[in-house]
Order: sequence, then C-alpha cells, then structure tokens
Amino acid sequence: MLKRFAGIAAGTAIALGAFGTFLAVNWDYDNLVKDRPYVAYTNYSEQVRDFDYQRANYDARTEQGDNPVLVFGSSELGPERGTYYPAKFWTSSNYGMNIQACGKAYVTDLWDAVMIGAFAKDGINNNKVVISLSMPWFLSATHYGNEFQGRTFSPSALDAFLDNNELSDDLKDEVLTQLRSHKVMFGSNPLLQSVRSFDTVATAFESSVHLRYRTITQSSDSDSLDYGAYGSYNQKIPSSRFGEPQTPDWDEIQQLAQDEVKKKSTNNDMGVGDKWYENNYQGWLWYTSGWNVDPDNLLDKSEIEEFQLTLRTCKEAGLDVLVVLNPVNGMCWDQCPVKQEYRNAYYDTIRECCAAYDAQVADLSGYEDTKYFFRDSEHPSEYGWSIINQAIYEFYMGDGESE
Repeated sequence: MLKRFAGIAAGTAIALGAFGTFLAVNWDYDNLVKDRPYVAYTNYSEQVRDFDYQRANYDARTEQGDNPVLVFGSSELGPERGTYYPAKFWTSSNYGMNIQACGKAYVTDLWDAVMIGAFAKDGINNNKVVISLSMPWFLSATHYGNEFQGRTFSPSALDAFLDNNELSDDLKDEVLTQLRSHKVMFGSNPLLQSVRSFDTVATAFESSVHLRYRTITQSSDSDSLDYGAYGSYNQKIPSSRFGEPQTPDWDEIQQLAQDEVKKKSTNNDMGVGDKWYENNYQGWLWYTSGWNVDPDNLLDKSEIEEFQLTLRTCKEAGLDVLVVLNPVNGMCWDQCPVKQEYRNAYYDTIRECCAAYDAQVADLSGYEDTKYFFRDSEHPSEYGWSIINQAIYEFYMGDGESE
C-alpha cells in the first residue's frame, strides 16, 4: 500500500519542506512505536483507520512480554479513569496478560471482520480474539449500524485481509460486496473490485501522515497511564504491568469494583453514575422515545450479515473467539420502545449466530437489571467491567473456555 503512494508521499515531503522530510525519514511505524507501543484506547479516527500502526503496536507489545489479547469493540472500551476499567485494570497489576483495545465509538462488525482477517495474516497470540458487542449496532430503530463505515475504513487492513491466504475467495468477495454497499468501495467489474475511491485513499494518506506526526510529537515517557478523556497516543508499557505474575481474586476484585461504583451512584435507584443521571438521563429518554420499532424488521439485516462475516473470518483463520454478549440497562430500556421481548430476540439471534460458527459466548444478558452493572443506559461500569475482565481472562489464559 505504501509503495502505491510513494509519489504522493514524495510530493507531500517536498511541499511540506523540512517537516515532510522528517516524516519520510521516520516513516516506519515499527521504529516509531517500538519504545512506546501502548495505547489505552484508539479513539482518534486516524488510529482506527491505520492497520499498520495497530499491527506495529501489537508486535512491539508482544515482543516486550505484554501478551496482549485483541479485544474488538466500540465505545464501551473507552478510557474511563476508574481502577477497574480495562486500561487501568490490566496495567496496574501483572496478571500475565493485557488487552489491546481495537475500535472506537460507532465501529461495528464489518470493520471487525476486515481487521481480524488482517491481523490473522501475520499471526495472533494464542490464536484467540475477543469481540465485544453492543445492541444498538443491530437495531433497525437506531439507524446506527452502518453510518460510519467510511470514517473508519482502513485500506491497509483491507490489503492485509485480501492477502490472507487462509481466507476463502468467497468470504473476501462477500466482504467487498458489503463495503461497496456502504459506498466505501466502488465498481462491479471484477477488475475494480478492490479499488477504493480516490477520496477514501486520499483521506487514509492524509490521516497516516497526521498520525505519524502525532506519534512522534505526542508520545509519552510516563510510567503511569497517560490518557485524556478522548483517548491517547503512544506511551511506554507501565512497569506495573511486569513482575511476578499474579492470579486475580475475582470475588475480591468484583466486590471492590462494586464498592467504587456505589460511591459514584447516590442520586438514583438504578445504580448508574450520578453525573449521567443528572445531566443525560432525561435527554436519553427523549431521544429514544423517537425510535420506531417494527417487530417485523427489528434487527438490521446488514449488521447481522456482517457479524456472521466476522465470525466466519475467525473460523476460516483458525481463531478461537469469545463473543461478549453485553446487556443493556433494562431499568432504562424498559422505558423506551425497545422492550424486553425485542431485546430477548436480539440476544437469541446473537446466540444462534455464535453457535453456527462455534464461537464461545460470555452471555451477560442476565445482568440487564443488575444494579451498579452500568454507568449509564448501556455502558458497563467498573463493576460491569470487572465481570467482563474475568470472562476475558479465563478465555485467554485458560484452555479457551470461558464460564
């Protein structure tokens, strides 16, 4: 991919003068991130778009003994500052592993399929990946699932996906068809099937230049987690991550996590965060009241198909996959048009898809009405994450089975 844009890169270097030359000399991500390969959360679109950047971080973390498992998801992976959210939890102690959070808000299944296939081309630790699902992706009423494909599309990931010889041509054709349906790609002629629009390519190139600049200028040498409300650029793996491996006491961890959540939930009976309840709850009720639920068209057919493509990618690549079936806050969602019967239909559909592709499921749907499990209408709190973290740990560090 970079060779294709050598001329563009050279022109950019000339136009930008010394800055362009500096970037060209320091172009290789392997060199840029080798001393600072840890990113708490790839919330910046330029990070999500650039597979080569994510692969370089993953390889460097693996070489340094961080043992990261790839966890694909969206906004629930965000860099909340609590002790039991994933970024701080996995780096503040040495449990023999870490996670590499892959995704950002509005990233959905088609992105996951392409990225997983791309990572699998050159190998994945333990041949295991985790996929964290969000119900709003799949609901026709939300008009959510496929609106942001163009903003997160990664040409370098697609190149690696298409070059992965373990994946069938039929699978690749179906993924390309879905990409074209979202106007990320164009052309029905076989000669044009892997051609991206100029705008997509230009955006990816501009994004890559910007990301390299940010990686050079905004990486951190801090030995503690260094991230803001919106994410982070690169830093060293905190030294607290290393040392004598420990075995987590999940009962104690989950009790402590619940105690933390209780301190932040004092003005409502649902156990959600005080700030969200005070500032956002009424707005959420108003927003969701406009959802038009059609029982005959409850789930977005395209998103279901793309989830199946993701599972199929894992299966063809020989990967064990854990699907985290995240619940939504039933105490909130009972007050919106997506009632329990509709949510149960979603949970059933996901279970059926996973069974069809031999994917393991961490089924957390039973936590819908569990006080303190959520920080808002759907995102897990520290307590919720302590339960998810246990499922990930048992899957990745065990024999591949998660209870």
